[in-house]
Amino acid sequence: MFRRDPSDGSYQTDSNGNRILYADFDRILGQIDPVRRFRWFKWMAGGGAKGQTAWSVPIQRVVSDPGLTLDPKRFSEKASRLRDDILKKAALPAR
Repeated sequence: MFRRDPSDGSYQTDSNGNRILYADFDRILGQIDPVRRFRWFKWMAGGGAKGQTAWSVPIQRVVSDPGLTLDPKRFSEKASRLRDDILKKAALPAR
């Protein structure tokens, strides 16, 4: 949901022309004790965790999947690494 102007119902936008989400995150964060907030959730202090990155998948990998698999676990880091390791092998050993 996006914020609307109460006088005419039009969408409110930021300085870049993007619609503004209707959310009360700032109010909620303001109610949490700042000392505890930054001790428990260090990312809220800004800058993010040093040296850590999140797992992400390029959209091209998702849309180029022949089966159009949209199941998130199929694109998890663990599944992706396993699939890549299997594809690196020339052939599976015969039984």
